Amino acid sequence: MGNKINLLKNNVPIEIEYDKTMVFIGANGSGKSRLGAWIEDKNSKKVHRISAQRNLSFNAEISLRSYEKSQKFFYYGNDFPGHQPDYLEAYTSQAKSSQRWQQGKFTTGLLNDYDHLLSMLYSQQNLLNEELSRKVTNNIGQTITADFKSSSDIEKLIELWNRLLSHRQIDFIDQKIVVKKDPESYFGTELSDGERVIIYLIGQVLSVEPNYILIVDEPEIHIHKSIINPLWDELEKLRDDISIFYITHDLDFAKERFYSKKIWIKSFDGKESWDFQEISFEDNEEFNQIHFEIMGSRKPVLFIEGEKGSLDYKLYSKLYSKHTVIPVKSCSTVIEMVSSYKKEWTLHDINPVGIIDRDFREESEISTLREKGIFVLDVLEVENLFCLPEVVAFIYDVISTSISILKSKEETLNEIDSAIKIMFDSEKDKFILNATHKKISNLLGKFPKPKHTDNMDEKYNEYLANINLENIQNEIKTYYEDVGTQQAINKMVCSIDNKGLVASISKILEMTKDKYQATVLKHLDNSDLRTIINAYIAVLEND
Repeated sequence: MGNKINLLKNNVPIEIEYDKTMVFIGANGSGKSRLGAWIEDKNSKKVHRISAQRNLSFNAEISLRSYEKSQKFFYYGNDFPGHQPDYLEAYTSQAKSSQRWQQGKFTTGLLNDYDHLLSMLYSQQNLLNEELSRKVTNNIGQTITADFKSSSDIEKLIELWNRLLSHRQIDFIDQKIVVKKDPESYFGTELSDGERVIIYLIGQVLSVEPNYILIVDEPEIHIHKSIINPLWDELEKLRDDISIFYITHDLDFAKERFYSKKIWIKSFDGKESWDFQEISFEDNEEFNQIHFEIMGSRKPVLFIEGEKGSLDYKLYSKLYSKHTVIPVKSCSTVIEMVSSYKKEWTLHDINPVGIIDRDFREESEISTLREKGIFVLDVLEVENLFCLPEVVAFIYDVISTSISILKSKEETLNEIDSAIKIMFDSEKDKFILNATHKKISNLLGKFPKPKHTDNMDEKYNEYLANINLENIQNEIKTYYEDVGTQQAINKMVCSIDNKGLVASISKILEMTKDKYQATVLKHLDNSDLRTIINAYIAVLEND
């Protein structure tokens, strides 16, 4: 480690050790930016901070100042003419507040220092050119060695830019930034915001004095995902003589800062004390991503099956808008994640719950899962919710107001009932087979881990002896036969194990499957539709 910084945690001073870099991560409103401003104020002689609110405009031609004067503008926003020579040393924080931070607007004011940065870069290069000129004059006729000329920060900036963005080269010529992109060239004022901010950030990092702490609020803003981490990797290498504190709510960026100490900012008291937690993570990539995503949210967390962009995710995001919905690969992963996060003391306040498909689970198992915070749908799969007769009737009323449907509502619903019955009856044997297979697979997956003193063969055979395939199959067959005898359409829908059902229903409504599902999702804000679906899913606290 080697470096230390003092913070206030719940009004108690605490010393944080770190190596070279730290990442402060938290949700919007957690006080991250206020913490950055507080650190700068308490350590004003060794901290340079870049706020998230920054003006990326600069003049086409860079103004020249002396190096000493340009440093003052860079660090303080002014050179304070008329003040005593020791003013900046004695009143560092006040000087920054009055000029650089617009009379105390530490986090809300627009930082307007791009021209000051460019002026400092040019003044430093001019100093080095003057030094080179003197060396040449004093060494005429001598052998020139590799270290004869010192590289300026401008040269380092150009080299890094041209290496990372090879399709578009830049140069600093005659107090102007020039961009070269074959077969044309143009001035830097025509660069995009993303390109401007890359020049800005490289220049800021290169210009900070050794042993300083550079605080960068939202280091990822305006920068394409493909370049953000390579850029900061290179900048950390270039300036291993400074510390860099990142302030972000970008979960991917935080995850990629592998060697940084990470601090989760939970909350802020509105004055100058924060609740935060140092965090570390396992190597598991999926777990890391979920963990960071949870920290970036201040909502309760809901784990579901599937992936982002899936039907499950779209549906649950609408139904449970007051939760952070996190999709994971399978129902077993949902169960594992809920259990893990309930035990994880650093995240005790996220109140994790889960929702999984029914998959022929017995009532005893469903009850046990519910006690653990894992809720089971009343339908085999989430697609079945779109096939419920009440949902279809609702959508018929919606679309019939804007388009002409050949069949009446009664004819349409009767045809859909018929399609459901035909699929249920014709594929009942397949459903029974699938249900039996899932039940057996589920039981086999629960084979307990033997103790090291146990005989594996004996334990395995004993466990298998308690699985009665005939009884399981007969129980499932009886269930399906009872549903068929009752002719209960809703129970049939809940029990059908065929994703093609929703496509058949959509066709009867003269819609594509995607269009039909999108229409249902679009109208989930309607209380009547939500009431219909809520009867088959978990009603969670807050939603």
